[in-house]
Amino acid sequence: MVALVVLTAALLAIILVTALVTVLVFVMHIRAFMAELSSALDGIEEGAGRLVGRLKRMQSATEAAASEFATAGP
Repeated sequence: MVALVVLTAALLAIILVTALVTVLVFVMHIRAFMAELSSALDGIEEGAGRLVGRLKRMQSATEAAASEFATAGP
């Protein structure tokens, strides 16, 4: 009977340690993924900022051209 209790306790300890190691590895992978995702989003944000700047310059140029066209008349 004591051997069965010891065997069960040992088996549960092995399962617990395995589960903890699995969770630790999973958390480490999630952390690495989040770091890569953050880096990618920073790059996207930088590119979007440049695109906004270009679009604003294009809008200004278009408004200036429209203004000149309107004042020039037919």
